[in-house]
Amino acid sequence: MDNLNEKGDLLPSATGITSAPKRSLLWQYAKLAAVCFTVGYILCGYLYPATRPLSIPTFGCTKSAVSVCAQSGALKPSNEALLNALYEQFADPVFVNKSAELLGASVRIPTEMYDGLGEVGEDDRWEKFGAFHAWLEGAFPNVHATFKKETVNTWGLVYTWKGSDGSLKPLMLTGHQDVVPVEPQTYDQWTHPPFSGYFDGEWIWGRGSCDDKGGLMAIMIAMETLLKKGFVPKRTVLLAFGFDEEVSGMRGAASIGNFLLETYGENSMAMLIDEGAGYSEIMGAMYAAPGVGEKGAIDARLAVKTKGGHSSTPPKHTGIGILSSLVTSVEANPIPPRLTRSNPFYSTLQCIAEYSPELPKKARHLIRASQKSDNALEKLGEWAMHELPAGVAVLPIGPSLMSTTQAVDLIHGGVKSNALPEQAYAVINHRVSVSDSLAVVQDHLVELLGPQAAQWNLSMEGFGAVVSADSDDAPKAGSLVLSDTFGTALEPAPVSPVEGAVWNVLGGTIKTVYAHNDGLPASIRRAKLESGEQISTEINMAPGIMSGNTDTRHYWGLTPHIFRYAHNRPEGIGNGFHTVNEAMGIENFMAAIEFFTTLAMNVDEANL
Repeated sequence: MDNLNEKGDLLPSATGITSAPKRSLLWQYAKLAAVCFTVGYILCGYLYPATRPLSIPTFGCTKSAVSVCAQSGALKPSNEALLNALYEQFADPVFVNKSAELLGASVRIPTEMYDGLGEVGEDDRWEKFGAFHAWLEGAFPNVHATFKKETVNTWGLVYTWKGSDGSLKPLMLTGHQDVVPVEPQTYDQWTHPPFSGYFDGEWIWGRGSCDDKGGLMAIMIAMETLLKKGFVPKRTVLLAFGFDEEVSGMRGAASIGNFLLETYGENSMAMLIDEGAGYSEIMGAMYAAPGVGEKGAIDARLAVKTKGGHSSTPPKHTGIGILSSLVTSVEANPIPPRLTRSNPFYSTLQCIAEYSPELPKKARHLIRASQKSDNALEKLGEWAMHELPAGVAVLPIGPSLMSTTQAVDLIHGGVKSNALPEQAYAVINHRVSVSDSLAVVQDHLVELLGPQAAQWNLSMEGFGAVVSADSDDAPKAGSLVLSDTFGTALEPAPVSPVEGAVWNVLGGTIKTVYAHNDGLPASIRRAKLESGEQISTEINMAPGIMSGNTDTRHYWGLTPHIFRYAHNRPEGIGNGFHTVNEAMGIENFMAAIEFFTTLAMNVDEANL
């Protein structure tokens, strides 16, 4: 029997005196090694993003046990000689100037889109697209000679470049011909007139140069150049250009979508690229963030009807006053924002934690901990709401991507200064979070405004359902009706897959083009270099989400692989979209041409 001391511990035997210390020492070394490995593994997860840009050895560390933002490598087509010849041509000053002139000429044909247009064929204001179509035919003769051109609902354009292998799903590239109007009162605020298409050597000025004639022209120039170089695709390429995207695309892209579904069927496209987010630096690292999702939308109309009369004997509150109180209540009580793991914005944050060296340590910890902890997820949402730097139009990040937003954009009431208003209404534009739904927005408004309708003694109808009715026994002083203003309400879009061959081809293409042409305007590049700033050629892919809406809403049935991406960076977008001094930087524009060219070649060879 073993010897025990008074505490019950095992005492060494005479034969074990020399061997026991060796075993004990080895055991201590083993435990120390295990502790060191564990600590090192944890530190690697936190230190890797900061050390990575400096190329400091990580001693075999991985970014995390399972990468949540895996990156594919740059991708070039097998015919690299053709790609290099194309890139060389794109750098030729003659080609650059011609490309700028093509974009400028497209801007000089005004294709403004307004709310309230009548049906195609009945409203003459649609005829403006005739001049644009005629110009396209002259500007791109090879496209019109080789592609099959079809018009849909008169002004929608579908171009088909038939590939040699009919078993391959087509690549679909889309854009829109229309632009938002220019306020006549702002004309004198433009550096160059809004429809001049003026090229000053660095910028192409004018309405639509960024949204979306810049994208449409980049696609057409890319296709025209590929044809001239003798490229023959195996995979069919489809171009689809709507004409009323700025008013939800109900006549343009909607008709095109139905046409393509009838022609090709559901899930018939390999990949679809439409306008959308671009690429930019976030906390010390460069990211391209294609929109893999898109918020929903509803324009909620609040209509108040009250008894009229002479304004010399008014009630305490007129219909306009009542409407004002309702609007104030809506603005004071938005739907609470919340961050969910199913939101593509959450994936964006995961990528930032992987690759951005300037991300605060606290935020990096929250992002990683939130993968399993709901408490950390809630705190991460609060951080994103209050501390995350705002994004830019070309790469939106921030609070709006995790909340259902609301904006009171239209109001109307009354017809005469001495007559009490009998009708007054306001339109509130909501962009619906992927974590919410149209029903959530509608229920929120009904629940919020129901008690107030009762307070003002109004009958109430909420999106087709009677909430409180008028009656002969207890007549109401008026009515409140909530409705979908234009009948264009849209649920949040399905989220596109962010892994697999399609995502990798897109990411590999973006990385190749960015390394060759980062899209910086010459003046900004010069300033960076003169200040000693190093311009990196490395870019990361991060799933993004669109805060606005695009024509892709009408193409959901064609493919699950829908990406809203414009290969632009914010420094090359002059003053933003939908505003005075819209302008496209020439380097930005040339980078977009390179992107569509390279994408067409890469997708043609990919196993999708």
